[in-house]
Amino acid sequence: MADPTTASGSFTAIGFGIDASRQMTAESLSVLSGASDVYYLLQGVDAEERIKAIVPKAESLQPYFAAGRIRKQVNQSVRDILVSRVRGGFQVVVVCSGHPALMVWPVQQAIKICFEEGYRTRVLPGISTIDCAIADFAGILPFRGVQCYDATDFLMYKINVDVSFPLLLMQPASAGDQVLGAHAYIHVLRDMLVQIYGEQHGIFLYEAENGDNQRNILSIQLRMLDLSMCPRCSLLIPPKHGRSLDQDRLRLSHYSSCD
Repeated sequence: MADPTTASGSFTAIGFGIDASRQMTAESLSVLSGASDVYYLLQGVDAEERIKAIVPKAESLQPYFAAGRIRKQVNQSVRDILVSRVRGGFQVVVVCSGHPALMVWPVQQAIKICFEEGYRTRVLPGISTIDCAIADFAGILPFRGVQCYDATDFLMYKINVDVSFPLLLMQPASAGDQVLGAHAYIHVLRDMLVQIYGEQHGIFLYEAENGDNQRNILSIQLRMLDLSMCPRCSLLIPPKHGRSLDQDRLRLSHYSSCD
C-alpha cells in the first residue's frame, strides 16, 4: 500500500448528473476547472460539449466501449488506465453521467483500488436516474422505499424481490451481455419478471433524459417488454400489491396502527 503522506497521485470521480447543463454541483465545477488529467464517460453530445468547454483536453473513454468488444476486458482496461495514471503521480479526474459510483464498474473499481492503496480518493456525487425516477413518479408511486439493482446482477444472482415495493432495474438492455451491444438476454429477464409479477403486470420503461432535455416514459404490460422501444431505458416495476402490517412487530413496538 502506498503511504498516504507520500503518494502524490490522486483520484476524483465526479458525477455530471443527468442534465449536464443544469445538474452539476459548484464543487464539481470548481474541481474540473483546475484539473489537467481528465477523462470522461458521458452520454449525449451536449454533455461532451459541456465537458470540453470546461476542460478542452479532456479525453473520452467511450471509444473503449465499442460494440462487439468483451465487456469484462473493456471494464478492466479502463480501470487499469485510470489506476496506472494515479500510480504515476497524476491527479486524475474522471467524469461520469449520473452518479460516478453507481453502475459504472471500471470507475467503482478504480475508486476502491486507489483508496486501498492510500491515494487521496474522492467521489463527488451527481443526480442519478434513481433520483430522477423518484421525482418523476412521485405522483404515481409514492415512494416509501425502492429496490434498485443492476439488471445483470438481478439476472445472475439470487435476489428475493419484495413485490410490495417498487423495483428499479438499471441498464436492462445489457443484462447478462458478455459482449458489448449483444442484447442477448432481455427475453430471459422478461421471463424471470413474468414469473414474479405475471405477464399482464403494468411496468414503465424510463429514460431520465432522452437527449432533448425531456424524460421518456412508456407504460406497457410486462409481456410486451422489448427494449428496442427504448434501448437506454431503465425498468420501473410498480408493486404487485400493498404492504402487509406485521402485527407481532406492532405489538413489540407498542404501536396500535401504522399508515
